[in-house]
Parts: sequence; structure tokens; C-alpha cells
Amino acid sequence: MSEETANSSSDDSYAKVRAVVMTRDDSGWLPLGGGGLSSVTIFKASHPEENSCPDFLVHGERLKDKAVVLECVLNKELIYNKVTPTFHHWKIGEKKFGLTFQSPADARAFDRGIRRALESISQGSPATFNETEMMEDCFQVCTSRPASEICSF
Repeated sequence: MSEETANSSSDDSYAKVRAVVMTRDDSGWLPLGGGGLSSVTIFKASHPEENSCPDFLVHGERLKDKAVVLECVLNKELIYNKVTPTFHHWKIGEKKFGLTFQSPADARAFDRGIRRALESISQGSPATFNETEMMEDCFQVCTSRPASEICSF
């Protein structure tokens, strides 16, 4: 997927790339949901019924079976690291996620999308914004249990 393809989707999409979604535990970086290549999108989800800032989400869907392997609400506490040209990771609270990209172009597109989302978040949020709730909204989706259940670290 090229950088142009990654940036050509709707206005609410900040990046769309292909990558293996990872999580970190005591043994190191491990693929989420049994591994496999996923379509990972950063997008803005507006809530017109609420007087709040929009959520910025990272959504990962495994390509081979369309299983959702990652749903993560971004917030200004996010710590983002570019470790190599094709591996980036982030931390929100105690939860750590990473992406092994198909290409450096995908990694650059994702990096730009994250930076744009964080810039929008840092430009201010209403007084009703609850950072604790936002941090709790970053989770991995189990593939061995029903999608409605959330795995914990």
C-alpha cells in the first residue's frame, strides 16, 4: 500500500495501512489475535449528540478473516515511538501496542496520521473530557472469545 493510498480515504480517516498488530508483555512483543496482516486505520469518530471533542481511534482488522484485533482510543497521554523504519509502538497508561508495517511508506503514513490526531487532541478539549475513561478505552479484542469480551493485560 502506498502513502498516496493510505491518505486517499475519507476526511475522517487519518491513515490506513497494512501491518501486523502487536502487544507487549513480560516476554516481549507478541502478535495480537494469533498474528497475521491487518488493515489498520486511524480515524476521527464524531459524537454529534454530545458536546465533546471527537474521539480518535486506531482500528485493526485482520485481513484473512476480518476479525477485529485492535480498538484503541487515542488521548494526549499517548507516548509514540518510531523504533525502526517498519516498527512503531505506543503506550497509553500501562497498555502497549505496536505495528510491524509492510513497508517504510506505510510506517510514514501511520506516523503522519498519529501526529495529526495528537495535534487535534492537544489543541484543546472541552471541560467534560475525562482522560481516565479515555485511557481505559484502549483494549485488544480477543479472537478466542466472543468479540464483546475485552482481554486485559
